[in-house]
Amino acid sequence: MRKIDKYCNDKTDLKESVLIAHAGEALARELVKSYTRIRNKKFVFICGKGNNGADGKKAAAVIKKHGAEVKVVDITEKKYEMPNLEEYDAVVDCILGTGFHGELSEEIAGITKAINESGKIVFAADIPTGVNALTGAADENAVRATVTVAFCSAKPGHALYPGRELCGKLKVWDIGIPQEIISQFAEPAGFYYSDIHKKELLNIAFPKRPAECHKGNFGRVGILAGSRGMCGAAALCAEAALRTGAGLVYSFVPEDCIGVMETILRENIKVDASKLSEYIEKLDVLAIGPGLGRDEDIKNTIIETIKAAGNNEHIKLVIDADGITAFAGSKELLKELLAEGNLGERTIITPHMGEFTSLTEMSEEEIKEDKVKAVREAAEYFGCAVLLKGADTVTAKADCYTINGSGNPGMATAGSGDVLTGMIAAMAPRMSVYDAGRYGAFYHGVKGDKAAALYGEYGMISGDMLK
Repeated sequence: MRKIDKYCNDKTDLKESVLIAHAGEALARELVKSYTRIRNKKFVFICGKGNNGADGKKAAAVIKKHGAEVKVVDITEKKYEMPNLEEYDAVVDCILGTGFHGELSEEIAGITKAINESGKIVFAADIPTGVNALTGAADENAVRATVTVAFCSAKPGHALYPGRELCGKLKVWDIGIPQEIISQFAEPAGFYYSDIHKKELLNIAFPKRPAECHKGNFGRVGILAGSRGMCGAAALCAEAALRTGAGLVYSFVPEDCIGVMETILRENIKVDASKLSEYIEKLDVLAIGPGLGRDEDIKNTIIETIKAAGNNEHIKLVIDADGITAFAGSKELLKELLAEGNLGERTIITPHMGEFTSLTEMSEEEIKEDKVKAVREAAEYFGCAVLLKGADTVTAKADCYTINGSGNPGMATAGSGDVLTGMIAAMAPRMSVYDAGRYGAFYHGVKGDKAAALYGEYGMISGDMLK
């Protein structure tokens, strides 16, 4: 955004003063929209230095014309006085904006604490004061906004926790910067998929099927999964693939699990896992990992299976759970395997945080310092797409990333990742593995939100997402 602002000021008619005016007007429009009648409502704008403060002062002038009562507190003045915030209907945070990193000064921390303790509706200009716009990291006294009005586009800090929670309801306003200028500087391309994109994304992920079609048109998905006591993981993954549109699903499970699988799910084809090599040429996608187990024989099976996939020019891989754990402490081996036959270009790995730390040998603290960077670096290292599961799932390849905005805490339940693996595997025949990962994560969250609405976040289980 700094580069975009400078380019606009130096090369176009969108000078700094013009962009400030546009941002202030956008913030004012959001304030006016938030009230049935804004006349006589009382607002206090707390403004700092730089553009964020200037945006606030412009917005204050605009809503004053609409009849609102406005108090502007400029904290850059030597002798400013903080009013009693409880006397106002809303507080507008225009203190620091997107330039913040590190810790708040003692003076500003005192102000943000007062804002949080006021109990009032809080609007934040661009991003709450105290939230890092690049990483989502936040000072312990960061503003807790009710609504955040982002200018031009969402930033990573709006989408990554804890910043995402501190932003409250996110509203993104266009401030007149042409898309070609944004695209010129916004590298790598970053996306944040939230509820406002639901119709668009579901239409992309699930295009209308032609009337004249058969099951072979919609992908042959193989799933190497399951072990004694973990047949449920294999079944959840298979049913998720079927319900996400796969034409044929082959469940490759240990021979002694076939009978159990027959009783759990009717529509998939059950095959002794030892016979996978006979089928691999027929498959469009192979998912590896859910409930497989972690003994040495399983690890060898996983390695040999990935080698076989490397000799197949069209098959795509989704590696999850025990398929990832097999390479804990051996990341070089996985990198070598994915380099064969450009297999990495057709592979996505989908770890949760624990699996990601074991595979990359990074600490959780290091990853959380800049999650997007960590996932992108892993994607570049392994030469494949990487999806790091969590409340703010990040899907990345070397030159692009997406942060997911759907879902809820009720999805933190056993089997949820197995469902996601099946969904991604079903989407992969009709798109790149990167797109299958990011659209799959969004769809997974949408189904999770529906399940939570029916059963509650405490009561929902993974199977509810399949209904």
